[in-house]
Amino acid sequence: MTTRRDNGWTLTAGALAAVAISALAVTAGGPIAPSAEAAAPGIAATCGGAVVTKDATVNASLEPTATPDDANPATPRTYVAGPPRTSIINVTGAQPYLRDLDLRTLIKHEASKDVTITLTAPTGKVIVVNSGNEPDTFAPGPPATGSYRNGGPNDDMWNGTRWDDQGGAPVSDFAFVPANEGTPVASIEPEGSLGSLIGINPNGNWTLTVQNSIPHYATSSGAPPVEAPDRGTFIGWGLDISTLPAAPVVTPLSAASTVAVPIPDNAPAGISQTLAIAGAPAGQTIQDVDLVAKLPHASTSDMDITLISPSGNQVTIASDAGREETQAGAFLANLIADTRWDDAAAEGVTDAVFVNGTNKPTLQPEEALAAFNGENPNGNWTLKVVDDGVEDVGTLQSARLEIKTADCFGGAAAVAPPAPTPPPVATAALKVGLIGSAKRSVKFKAKLATVKVTLTRDAKITAVLVRGNKKIKSLTKAGVAGTNTVRVRLPKRAGKYILKVSAVATDGATSAKVITITRKRRS
Repeated sequence: MTTRRDNGWTLTAGALAAVAISALAVTAGGPIAPSAEAAAPGIAATCGGAVVTKDATVNASLEPTATPDDANPATPRTYVAGPPRTSIINVTGAQPYLRDLDLRTLIKHEASKDVTITLTAPTGKVIVVNSGNEPDTFAPGPPATGSYRNGGPNDDMWNGTRWDDQGGAPVSDFAFVPANEGTPVASIEPEGSLGSLIGINPNGNWTLTVQNSIPHYATSSGAPPVEAPDRGTFIGWGLDISTLPAAPVVTPLSAASTVAVPIPDNAPAGISQTLAIAGAPAGQTIQDVDLVAKLPHASTSDMDITLISPSGNQVTIASDAGREETQAGAFLANLIADTRWDDAAAEGVTDAVFVNGTNKPTLQPEEALAAFNGENPNGNWTLKVVDDGVEDVGTLQSARLEIKTADCFGGAAAVAPPAPTPPPVATAALKVGLIGSAKRSVKFKAKLATVKVTLTRDAKITAVLVRGNKKIKSLTKAGVAGTNTVRVRLPKRAGKYILKVSAVATDGATSAKVITITRKRRS
């Protein structure tokens, strides 16, 4: 959804700050592209609208969990999903009616498809921004020529990205190719609809959860890897919240067709059905769109369904729904034989689990219907269905379009973008405490040196035990913000040892401490 596309991030005390385009390109790996859309002066003047911009710094590592751990290096390791990293932005003092919402992310990762991102609103509603559990391959072809969805194996796709219902293409259908490697996506549509939050009170806690979702389809075969997995960092995020002081007056409109049209098999031209909308009051534009369509088909995943507005704006309702289940070897029938497509539905078509012959009565479309918000609805709408498979066929039996129009939905709120400011420099503060057998003087029978390491943020902890100029032992583990315990096995030989403990964050920030441990002789 579009409120205002600025050139950077707004500075807030102790939070991820707004960065000028040139600085963001260096610090975050890619800028958030400015928008060609101009602010609409009438919104603020006649509706009293406003925009609230909030940002947060996180700097949390995104790593899967290895089993078994490093204590058993001889055993082949596999990986499960890493711990979810959450960050909260608290909104206070905003107007009580959410009119529009954009999400901005700074997330570095070596395989963007592995990153699951969800946004939880103050109401508790969860929006799936990106699923990290999608199969790698989206289009046929070897890795050098094929394309992928949800970021694919490409580095840092979400490192400077605006998630926007009018972002141009849905993340679940955008073709990520090898040439995208390392170049963040400036603007893209999330899997779930941010438009489903229109009308809520935006005040309260907003939570972004980011997780390294290995091993969900971590390889093309679906088997989890045994080699070192892809990793990353949840650097920070922000929200642009457009509001109104009160709910606008809404006008309902609808159009329907009951003429059954057979869908030809494997025909790129497909079939189209026209739905004519008229009667939108002058000055009112689209606030909400729902579609009800009866589409029985012997192989649902053969169908690509799109809705086109009178302006030519095209929204993907579903492309190959049920394709994951179909890839397992079965052709699933009548999954969306009689379905209401609604941004506010509890389940999205891209993440739905389908059962052969069982209709889903309500689904979120693949691309948010909120992409039509702000348009004039009057004119001919086109529902297009294409069967791109072979053998099985279906029918477009009927369709009904339901639209709500309102004042104050004709563009972005009129506010001046904030001046960009460089972000604060993060550090990996390290505090080392000696506990138990890691006292500076230990008895001969002590077998372990135990150290308590306190971090201000996630970092890799390394402990090296040295005697003279010779390294005796070393270990490395992933540390998290808070208290971590490190245990190093002591050699039997008495004498003086140096234990060097360091912490290194993913951006290179480091801290270290040296401990002298004297091992007493046997008494």
